[in-house]
Amino acid sequence: MPKDIVIRTAKAEDASRILQIQKEVVLEGTFLTTVSDEFNKTVEQQRDWIENVLHNDKETMYFLLIYQMKFIFILP
Repeated sequence: MPKDIVIRTAKAEDASRILQIQKEVVLEGTFLTTVSDEFNKTVEQQRDWIENVLHNDKETMYFLLIYQMKFIFILP
């Protein structure tokens, strides 16, 4: 794998960038069960969710693909 590609689990400090990607997906998505008007999660809520998942083995964690220091993809 090239050195400028990183795959890792999400951290609490990634919350705002993850939320930004989620909002972009919801805005572009035609066949999603959530529409943009319903998606109103805050950065603090996202951060709390990530911290909860990090301490709970039964939750699904986000995996991040980072290319040249830019978040490209999140996989729940």
